[in-house]
Amino acid sequence: MRNTPFTKFSLLFLFSLFLFSSCAILFPNNNYTNLSSEQQSNIIKLKTFEDVKPGFVYEITGDELLNELKKQDKSMVYYFANSCPSHSKNHLYEEKKYAEENGFKLFLIMYTYDNMNSTLQKDLDLPVFSVNSDTYGISNSRKYYKKFKEDVGYYSYKETLNGKWPGRYIFYEKDKIVDSKNYLTKEQYKEH
Repeated sequence: MRNTPFTKFSLLFLFSLFLFSSCAILFPNNNYTNLSSEQQSNIIKLKTFEDVKPGFVYEITGDELLNELKKQDKSMVYYFANSCPSHSKNHLYEEKKYAEENGFKLFLIMYTYDNMNSTLQKDLDLPVFSVNSDTYGISNSRKYYKKFKEDVGYYSYKETLNGKWPGRYIFYEKDKIVDSKNYLTKEQYKEH
């Protein structure tokens, strides 16, 4: 391939697009094995939602989340990446505030364990969740997240959107998805 200005621009553009995307791009695994033993001790398989505490990451299945959603009148589920460059400095605080102001039970679902400490060090006073990949018997994170999202109705909801993808924020009434958004506030929209 000849090295033309257009080719250089195209490669730079594609790299920038990848780097500053919404961070919903999943890598082949959740990087658990790259964590220190202290970090690994902060990741616990969920026993019950009543026992969850801030400062830990609880591995859950889609069925477990859906059963908990059934108990809530209104919930907001947010799938996120830790320390994503496209997120604001108030990332997760904004989500918590929005949920509280609008009467939603908030469920934060971490995509990967990369930079996990950046999330756990925040004073959110909320538990954080991740997918229990062992339950799905799949090591590839893209595949087990797809199964997880199937379990919580994500793809069924997507079919109702006429070819559009649901936003980053998924809103439930009991166990039914009723809405989704890419941005919670005008400020978030302006930042992107």
